[in-house]
Amino acid sequence: MEKKFKEYTYKGQKFKIYFVSKDKLGIAFGRAYLKNEGEKSYGEVREDLNPVIKKFVIEHELYHLTDKSRCMGIFGMELRANIIPGLKNPIGLFMTILATLFSLDRIKFYLGKLNIKK
Repeated sequence: MEKKFKEYTYKGQKFKIYFVSKDKLGIAFGRAYLKNEGEKSYGEVREDLNPVIKKFVIEHELYHLTDKSRCMGIFGMELRANIIPGLKNPIGLFMTILATLFSLDRIKFYLGKLNIKK
């Protein structure tokens, strides 16, 4: 079966975003795969998301794919990938935050990702 994807140009670079099932990503809404020099980085976004949330998650993953800063570690990476796209798409950010706040599993997922004790 061929994967569904769309190619996006972000900050002058082309990236593929693949639309995948919830089974593949689990509780996460998306994921960025950063590759080594000469290899293609790409993202995955859950295909079952609300269109407003999906649009924001695509922007979030595209930001990750171009973010070269490692300032403040994973916390800083997530903060930048939420704030910068959120300035352009505040409703998408708000809807994504609401979807997270109403899911205990997603809250636990992000606390674990940030190494914060539950």
